[in-house]
Amino acid sequence: MIPAEAKQEIMNELNAALSELEDDSFTIDINIDDKLVFLKKEYSTTPGEWGNISPGVYAYTEEYDLSDIKDVSVQLSTGSVILIGSDNTKATLTVKASGEIAAKELLKEMVSVSGLKNGRKAEFRIHNDKSGNSNIQLQTTLTLPSTIDLVSFTDAGHIEATNFKGEVEFKTSGGHITLKELYGDITAFTQGGHIKISDSEGEASLKSLGGHLTAENFSGDLELRTSGGNIRGKKLSGGTNAFSSGGNIILQFNSVTGEIQARNGAGQIELTLPYNINANITANGTKVDLASDFVFTGNRKKNQVIGKLGKGGDEIIAKTGYGSVQIRKNE
Repeated sequence: MIPAEAKQEIMNELNAALSELEDDSFTIDINIDDKLVFLKKEYSTTPGEWGNISPGVYAYTEEYDLSDIKDVSVQLSTGSVILIGSDNTKATLTVKASGEIAAKELLKEMVSVSGLKNGRKAEFRIHNDKSGNSNIQLQTTLTLPSTIDLVSFTDAGHIEATNFKGEVEFKTSGGHITLKELYGDITAFTQGGHIKISDSEGEASLKSLGGHLTAENFSGDLELRTSGGNIRGKKLSGGTNAFSSGGNIILQFNSVTGEIQARNGAGQIELTLPYNINANITANGTKVDLASDFVFTGNRKKNQVIGKLGKGGDEIIAKTGYGSVQIRKNE
């Protein structure tokens, strides 16, 4: 039995908590087995205004009609961005802010969000006016028509993009870039992060000053350049030009329909090629290992292989200043 004084104190605290929720929407979850009652506050936002969506987290939402828009630019001074292509002609913008935020009114002074249209072009900007003097994290999600041409820049955050069919370009000063289901001309650059592309086709150029580059299930012409990271490709179809100053290059091809170049200053190079490939091959390294089950004609040395695979065809060049080169068959 609970003493009367303690029971009254509990009831007073419960009544005080319920009174704070009089103007709010909430759901009640009763767990009979554990004899617990959970009160969950429901949050809502007004389009074009900052609103509280969970404790310590605020959001800004807005919709835009892009039915007559061909080119879209997305620029962020800080924070990461997720870009999603859809069949809808409208754009849906959501910016979430968390961190040291005393009140949502302060966000209006610190963070500016704008969406402007000019002819067939649209520009979205998210800018933290006091990024150097505040501890606020921004996360932007933007759903756009999948057929538009898109350019997205962010100073320091990550970029994710999915399901676009137009010409796209992505650039970040220090974050990672993750790309999926893109179909067209693709350009991505990061000064210090990694880049990954998957389930895509077209013509892609991926460059990083220091991070790793990864391509999986890509069809088309592919350029991969990094100053210090590793390069990995899996289930590639097409031609590839890969360069790393000091990392390993490992590429596996389902089919080859163009020239392949793999070069690095130091590190391992490993190429896995279709079993029935017809290509001209040149490979140089401290050690070069060409699998014996290839149909090969030409000159084979410890540190060099020059000749033809099958009947010959597209050029395959693999060169490393210091490291081994391995050329294998797909199983």
